[in-house]
Amino acid sequence: MILRELVNLIGFELDESDMRKVEQRRMAFADRMGDIGRKASLYLSAPIIGISAYALKQYSNLEQMGVAYETMLGSAEKAQETVKDLIDFAARTPYRLNEVQENSRILLGMGIEAEKLMPTMRMLGDVSSGLSVPLARVALNFGQIKAQTRLTGMELRDFARAGVPIIEELAKMLGVTEAEVKGMVSEGAVSFEMVEEAFRRMTNEGGKFFNLMEK
Repeated sequence: MILRELVNLIGFELDESDMRKVEQRRMAFADRMGDIGRKASLYLSAPIIGISAYALKQYSNLEQMGVAYETMLGSAEKAQETVKDLIDFAARTPYRLNEVQENSRILLGMGIEAEKLMPTMRMLGDVSSGLSVPLARVALNFGQIKAQTRLTGMELRDFARAGVPIIEELAKMLGVTEAEVKGMVSEGAVSFEMVEEAFRRMTNEGGKFFNLMEK
């Protein structure tokens, strides 16, 4: 007992019962500090373990994502660049990475070229943000038009239900009335390229959906 030895060394005398009380208090304090240490270790290590597991899962997801895009694009280099662009897109916009990934795969599967993927995602993201409708809804309609090469009445109605002013924009762009646009759609005369240009105009600077994702 260090305290007892110190007292004896300097020549003081203490009552034995007092000495025992001091020793008991010291032991109780040591036990409390040990308990605090164990709890602190638990509280610190549990979140670290959780973070590590999450990081490993995300890394695995990114690996799978890279493999999927390499398969679709036929190039590891293009896949790596695309994954990087999609991660950056998700970080800068209201959309989660899994949502961005799913919609980009839909667009690629429907025939959107790799070099046009990110500009297309930005256009569709600005429109869906401005209208508060799911990105998937706009992306699927846009992709279907690409796949069938022309705008049909079904996609026209779907856009109208979502609030996309595609008829108004096409009429303005082509210099015709909105009734004439509907007639052209019925005749299969509105190409995908026309729809793509209409979206570009709506989302470029000066358009009603310009930069709405970031806003």
